[in-house]
Amino acid sequence: MDKLDARALRELAGLVESVGVEDLGRWTPCAGWRVRDLLAHMNSEHEAISAPLSGSEVSLDGDPRRSFGRVVDRWIEAFRGRPADEQVAVPKFGATSPAGRILGVHFADMLVHRWDLTRALGLDHGLPEDLGSISTSSPSRNPTRSTGPTRSTATLNFTGAATESAPGRVLE
Repeated sequence: MDKLDARALRELAGLVESVGVEDLGRWTPCAGWRVRDLLAHMNSEHEAISAPLSGSEVSLDGDPRRSFGRVVDRWIEAFRGRPADEQVAVPKFGATSPAGRILGVHFADMLVHRWDLTRALGLDHGLPEDLGSISTSSPSRNPTRSTGPTRSTATLNFTGAATESAPGRVLE
């Protein structure tokens, strides 16, 4: 899964490289979020997980476009070859989760954020065929918490053309 996740991240990083300073204020389909907010969110969430794995933190630039490539490289390196069953801390949830589960959820999340960004930029928001035809199962959308049961299995299917009412992502 680490190679598939890296492929989705590299695809997104290429898109982020095309974002101009004038694009940072554009609204995304996420209510209340501009492109700048989306990029800053992705940077901070990646760093929250990859920094402890790599043993160091990267200084996030005030312009989230400039930090994104470094953040992506660190995420990919942090998970390269990591055993799928290794427990990894997910600070946002105050829990740990197997690396394979984190990568599965992350892969789907990056495809969704790619759609968000392409919509905000007014670009074609179809996925590359090799990524768009993939279905992945994730045993839980959230990591296992030490208090309480895990959520039921969620299957994410990425198929079909993206439209206003069906953005190419279906969560069943």
